[in-house]
Amino acid sequence: MALHPFDIPHILENVSQYLSSHELVQCVLVCKDWSQYFTSFLWQEVDAWQISTEVQLTALHRHQVHVHTLNGFPHVKGISAETFHQSWPFPNLRKVVYRPRKASHFRPSMTLVLQCLSHLESVETLELGELFKINNSSGSKKDTKKSVFAAISDSKNILKERAEVCNELFNLLTKSLPKLKNFSLLRTEFYPEFIPRILEACWDCPNVSFEFIRTRLDMTPFQAEATMRVIEDMPPANIERLHLSCGKMTGFFGMFPFLEILRACPDLEELKITGKTQSYDLRSLRELFKEKHFARLKHLHLDTYDWVDSHEPFLIDLFKFSGQCSSCRSSSSNNDHILSRDNDENYDSCGETKDCENCGGGLESLTALTRVASTRALVEYHSATLTKLKLEDCSIEVLSIVLNGLPNLKALEAYVYLGKDAEEQVDELIVDSVESSPSWAWCGLKTLTLQISSSGIKFPKHLPSNIDSWTELLEAESRLKLLFSILGKLEQVEKLFLRPDQDEDKSVDLAEIFLLRRGLLQRLKSLKQLEELRFGDASSLDLGECEARWFAENWPSLKAITQDYFDEAGIAFKEKMAILRPRVIVSSWFDSKAKGNTKVKRERKKAPAM
Repeated sequence: MALHPFDIPHILENVSQYLSSHELVQCVLVCKDWSQYFTSFLWQEVDAWQISTEVQLTALHRHQVHVHTLNGFPHVKGISAETFHQSWPFPNLRKVVYRPRKASHFRPSMTLVLQCLSHLESVETLELGELFKINNSSGSKKDTKKSVFAAISDSKNILKERAEVCNELFNLLTKSLPKLKNFSLLRTEFYPEFIPRILEACWDCPNVSFEFIRTRLDMTPFQAEATMRVIEDMPPANIERLHLSCGKMTGFFGMFPFLEILRACPDLEELKITGKTQSYDLRSLRELFKEKHFARLKHLHLDTYDWVDSHEPFLIDLFKFSGQCSSCRSSSSNNDHILSRDNDENYDSCGETKDCENCGGGLESLTALTRVASTRALVEYHSATLTKLKLEDCSIEVLSIVLNGLPNLKALEAYVYLGKDAEEQVDELIVDSVESSPSWAWCGLKTLTLQISSSGIKFPKHLPSNIDSWTELLEAESRLKLLFSILGKLEQVEKLFLRPDQDEDKSVDLAEIFLLRRGLLQRLKSLKQLEELRFGDASSLDLGECEARWFAENWPSLKAITQDYFDEAGIAFKEKMAILRPRVIVSSWFDSKAKGNTKVKRERKKAPAM
């Protein structure tokens, strides 16, 4: 009997991961054999919110053994925890995502959902949204004015429901899900009296994510202090990756137990803080690093959206205390290529008289918003360890310092603005360094993603009519040339993603800087190892035959080019590339999305990330 190709291990899985849901349905309808092969992959990811008819519900019930990821909750009338346990076992379920949708007419209570999930012992990832959200839409507009007694009664019911939800969640996490590795609590109102219990429930979960919002004004300082004391008395947690998002909690300075939660997690390997970060939070984080509290921390992500000058001293100290000491830096890295400093005395106190036991060890990945001084500190203390970096709102000077000072960096994502930095001396130093060095071949950067913004610089729409306009135009040209000169030094880059900022003024067209007639692409001809080139959000980028000929001649390792979409000029570019370099894949992002060739299917085999 001949062996079917799909019977070979991993063949079927490797084929199906690149197929969209529509394509999987077509494969199931080919024949009976193909139906048996592809049915399991068709039902691996299920959106229960879209299953409303009885026929769809019956099909889900029949194929629930294949479900690995469940988004939502099955729409079963009169469902209870006991009937759900008997009829919906989901034996191979790995991930559950439940975020109530306002548009859905079926919205069971959170208490019922938690009770139904208590028997799913195979779940490894659990994401819950709006844990304490109360749906009070049954009242009419005439009942807007309630009596005092009715308001007191509603308040008691809300408190009772909060307590029930919190107890069910505690029992679910501590008793019912032994394989749980990833837990996320999203868009949940912040109530200080329940925070310690929720933390205690997920104390043994390796990956934890909290997104707290604050919409009620009933929290008092006494409640906040009591919550902090309870958390301080808890034993150390086993959390390895923690994500704290408090973007909606502005106006509650010092009342969120930020420091207490972090102090209770000494075994953290990855820490991500999202939202509006105040100086109080950075000061607390700095003190923890100064105390060497996070001995195992290697990944730090400060994904904030605000910046004040008072933040930079805290960032400098944070990089200093989390980085390597002087003896480790001298023995593990070669600093000959790092730019010299003007004020080295600001960084002399990091481990000069201490041994390696007090060394922070250095970060491997970082997300932060930095300026020149803090970037210099980052280069000094983390040059030997940092491999992945994301910079928000950085200048060309900061970008050059990073590329010139981090030899082990493999992936860099940066939002670069073309405006000149306030420190003119730094700008002259960077320009001299870029122009004098023939190549940065020692830099091991492989993936570079740049979002370019024209913030802080003016591009005249027409030919300048006065001296000031000519000065602005020359400054713009010099900044662009400097940026592309820096990119041309990175000879080891294999993937280059360029995205002009579309939030800027429509009169500013940064897409033209990628065209050959602009005279800037010639500075990138040294990127001989470039394999993938992507232009994102460049709707007016019209690549033509000239660009195709230049790409084919100067980039011998090129394998793929991706743009948002191609117009008539883009079609000529694709046809020319097909003639000159037939093995180079030229595709449109929108075409790939329409065909279903996205990365969503490719991520099936990956472990769920926090």
